[in-house]
Amino acid sequence: MTLMNPYTAGMPVHPDRFVGRREEVKHIFARVRHSESVSIVGERSIGKTSLLRYICSEEVRKFLPDPENYLFVYRDLQALAGDLNDRTFYLSLAEGILPEEQVPKTVASFSDLRRLIRKKIEKRKKHIVLVLDEFDILFRSPKISIDLFSALRSLANEFPVAFITSSFQPLVELGRRDLATSPFFNIFVQFYIGPFTRDEAAELICKPSAEQGLPLEPYSNLILDIAGYHPYFLQLACQTVFDRVSESDVLDATDLGTIRTDYGERAEPMFRYILEQKDPSLLDTFVTVAGGQQIKADSRAVMELTRRGYLLEEAGELRIFSSVFRDFINQWTYTNVSSRIETELLKEGKVGPSSLIGLPDGLQVTSLRRFYDEHPELALRFHKDTLTLTQTRYDRFQTVTGILGEVSNLVEGKKYDTISSYVPKIIKTLEEILSIKATSTHVSPAPSGYIHLSTFDTALAFENTLLPSALPLLMPDQKAVEQPDLDAIRHCLLDQLGPSQRLSLLISFGQATDVRRIQQLLDEKLKKVYAYDVVALGPEDLLRFVIAKNPQRELRRLILSKIDLTAVSPFTVTGPTPSNVFVGRESELREISEHASHVSYVVIGGRRIGKSSLLNRLHQVRLPAAGYRTLYHDCSTTLTYESFLAASIREWQPKPPPDAPATFGDLLESLPDDKPLVLLLDEADKLVPIDRANDWRLFNALRAMAFSGSAQIVFSGERTLRGALQDSTSPLFNFGNEVLLGPLDFRAVEELVTRPMKQLEIRLSDEAKIARRIYDFTSGHPNVVQRLCRRLVERLNERGSRHLTLEDVDSVTEDRQFQEIDFLQTYWEAATPLERISTLILSQEIRIWSLKQVRQALSKHAGIQPSATSTKEALDRLVDLRSILKRSKGGYSFAVEAFPRVLANVTTVEDLLEVLVEQYEQTER
Repeated sequence: MTLMNPYTAGMPVHPDRFVGRREEVKHIFARVRHSESVSIVGERSIGKTSLLRYICSEEVRKFLPDPENYLFVYRDLQALAGDLNDRTFYLSLAEGILPEEQVPKTVASFSDLRRLIRKKIEKRKKHIVLVLDEFDILFRSPKISIDLFSALRSLANEFPVAFITSSFQPLVELGRRDLATSPFFNIFVQFYIGPFTRDEAAELICKPSAEQGLPLEPYSNLILDIAGYHPYFLQLACQTVFDRVSESDVLDATDLGTIRTDYGERAEPMFRYILEQKDPSLLDTFVTVAGGQQIKADSRAVMELTRRGYLLEEAGELRIFSSVFRDFINQWTYTNVSSRIETELLKEGKVGPSSLIGLPDGLQVTSLRRFYDEHPELALRFHKDTLTLTQTRYDRFQTVTGILGEVSNLVEGKKYDTISSYVPKIIKTLEEILSIKATSTHVSPAPSGYIHLSTFDTALAFENTLLPSALPLLMPDQKAVEQPDLDAIRHCLLDQLGPSQRLSLLISFGQATDVRRIQQLLDEKLKKVYAYDVVALGPEDLLRFVIAKNPQRELRRLILSKIDLTAVSPFTVTGPTPSNVFVGRESELREISEHASHVSYVVIGGRRIGKSSLLNRLHQVRLPAAGYRTLYHDCSTTLTYESFLAASIREWQPKPPPDAPATFGDLLESLPDDKPLVLLLDEADKLVPIDRANDWRLFNALRAMAFSGSAQIVFSGERTLRGALQDSTSPLFNFGNEVLLGPLDFRAVEELVTRPMKQLEIRLSDEAKIARRIYDFTSGHPNVVQRLCRRLVERLNERGSRHLTLEDVDSVTEDRQFQEIDFLQTYWEAATPLERISTLILSQEIRIWSLKQVRQALSKHAGIQPSATSTKEALDRLVDLRSILKRSKGGYSFAVEAFPRVLANVTTVEDLLEVLVEQYEQTER
């Protein structure tokens, strides 16, 4: 049975097959309900007509509160273009308002139309919505008078009549000078419609094809690569792929090439239309971006082309929305630019020192011609950038192009046995270009030939990132990597580098289309199934390293643009923050490091506020730099006196002393005296209950050690440890200085957000505003900030973007799952039932609460009557340990301004109160 292709390109989509635009429809209907007029503006073939017809369909109008009271009149003004004047326009509207046989043919003026509308509204109490497609035509028609627009304005003023228009340009820019001051424009709210979102594109790819029994979801990456998110090109790409898949169940490399060719031929008229814009800055922008050059993202041309869906931003870089369109632009560039360069070269016979592009003597025309033929994507960029190349970089460029040419010839000729002789030369050239050293080489057999594996030392190149310090590079000696080769690649990596090495590069010596196909194959089979990130590089990528002013950064950017960012994200939500992400806490670090020779400290803070990170920073960096030897220990692993003494000592900084004690028991008996010692005891509050029951044996011993001056101690903990500090019977009473750890300030949050994002080569659209938005929502809680940033990275990774916007931040902060799991549970993690109940009570009325008022509210709304002391202690913990509240002369209020809003969004107060009151009563009993 022949399947019907459900995709149409160039024709409006039937309302039954319409997808996407839900937000636009919602906003338009919201305006229509108040009889407000809407101007829809969008690029040619962006879907304006499909949207208008969808809005007018009876099924969609059910989303209005009283659809029977609305009459939608759709008119395509293009159908009237040949005979459009005031009379024919009014008659056309009248025919839409009444059935044609009822329309009096005498409707020849605005007065006639106005009379008809009044009768219609009085009889049926209708809201009339006049939907006027191709509204540009009305403005361009010389037979349309200016009085017509004033008349339409009066309709909207007198009756419940709204207009929905579509046009290529905003109404005020449509041309006619005599209309420039018309009050008609003032009644419109303007909506731009642009490319689909990623979810809308996925719906278009998957839904219609699945309904036909031939789902295109497995080919989503291919379709998005050649069509981007532009509705017209998506329809065209899906149509092309559907035709091909219906003929062959499984697509091979030949089919993929055929799809790209067929799609390119079908899309060429639209490609040419896009490039034939009157604005030269738009064309210059297309050529520049297609050639791989950087350009300001906030330029007018870039913003305009992005709005139209022709440019996309990924990994902080702009790219053409379609790889096929990019190739089309580059070929157009080659044809129009290289001919001018070659003409100039032919005059001289060769390039001299004062020639057009300033290359050294001896470069023949044929050499340049070959470069343009083989690498059209780099041709224009190279032409523009050559003047900035140093002689050394140019020499390397010549070396690389020479090697690539020779190797490509061997691959095309399938002379695999000679490829191996070029591997050392390629490795040496990469070492020179990237300033990295190869540490090992290996050759493995593969079904299609051999795979050469070299490992490069990238410790310095990838410093301050989570990219590996040893980077494998795979070089197959064949043009195509096929399905059987993938297992050989995986086993080669596994056997030579072990299971932990999940990132590698692979160089293909084929054309750009071969590299893209190989990358798609690697992603589908190795990345999705085995979590291996193998980044395919082609000749163009190697040439980019040569041209780049900072080749190592170019390498990082290339890798980070293609791999799973979550695997190398530095944002941590459990455990201490790594040194390369640690920010803030300067006053605490300075205080402790400057006085640790004679003072012990107790760091107090709530859960996940950064106590372990602070101790880790003291241990790894600050105290050793100040001349101390440090010893770190997590007390949660040794809860008794005996287990603590028997625990092995491992974490010395900067290195163990001579004859280092093996256990903490040995340490207490014989302290090293070659350097001042600071003992860092994390999670010390875990020791308190058992040691209190054991007559404080451990803490007495630690206190004696500190008071003897042999060593000082830095404890960390929260509620239990702080209680011991205030207990006069405890050896911790009056012991050391208390350091109360709270949220980070704005500057620290700003650095915590922006520094790791830049390490991931993520571009922030407005650093200061993004950091401020994150700080305002999180109130500086370091773990909540990192959790939010982790979700932002996941969001960018999912949609394949490396550009972070305020809209991304708002989407995550308003996400209910983030609010409940990452925000609320983090702030409330160690809170007692009474603390949580108190927070709920205070969230019901945002003001300053006195202790008495809190107790009265607890009695009234929760039915509990804790003592004044218990209530005050709970409120003070919410201030000092949870950082949720703040204390002032008048009482208590929220320090975290977003907290009440989050509570209201994620929970029902009455239900949660009932649960918490039950927990509180059980605790009290």
